Amino acid sequence: MSNVLITGANGNLGRSVVERLHRDGFKLAASLEPGSEVPDEWNDLSVQPFEVDLMSSTSANEFVAKAIAKMDGRITSGILLVGGFSMDSVTSASISEMEKMFRLNFLTAYNVVKPLMEHFESSMLGGRFILVGARPALDPAAAVHNFSYALSKSLIFRLAEIVNAHGKGKDITASVIVPSILDTPVNRISMPKSNHEDWVPTGTVADAIAYLLSESGTVLRETVLKLYSNG
Repeated sequence: MSNVLITGANGNLGRSVVERLHRDGFKLAASLEPGSEVPDEWNDLSVQPFEVDLMSSTSANEFVAKAIAKMDGRITSGILLVGGFSMDSVTSASISEMEKMFRLNFLTAYNVVKPLMEHFESSMLGGRFILVGARPALDPAAAVHNFSYALSKSLIFRLAEIVNAHGKGKDITASVIVPSILDTPVNRISMPKSNHEDWVPTGTVADAIAYLLSESGTVLRETVLKLYSNG
């Protein structure tokens, strides 16, 4: 059984990923925001919950260390789903909003990547990172109305590239999943007039992540999976 660390596990996407990976036989160490309730369905799953402030490097380091200990000393993969969204433009963006997006979308990932990378290296067995990018970070036209978000998410792609360079020859890889618009209750409420049929179901993203962790998927390198559906 492979041991996976997952952040943002109780979000809409996170719950789909947890359910899918449990079906595939993975054992999961899952982060929750401080004060969050553990989902009822986790009582019957192989999920070990941890309350963590991932914007704190100290808390993230403690989380990774505790997760490794709970998982018999070995984590094989890290799935980093925490993030946030905002709408602004080059001319309307504030420094405070850019800093907020940087902390939510980059630091929450990097604060876990750093200690988990050290674990992958020290074990000499390698490991996998799966990060979540965003279409506006790749398409400037799509970033016009969410500048701070797109800018912060662009760092996820650079982080993955650097992890892949650092991990070359060590069997340490990073992949980026890039959904267009996720079909979640929150997005449906915020964009009621959009064509929801063109959105990407969270289950589809969970399937893609499961593939990357499968025997076939682990041979892929420098992978960016664009899940755009018809959007």
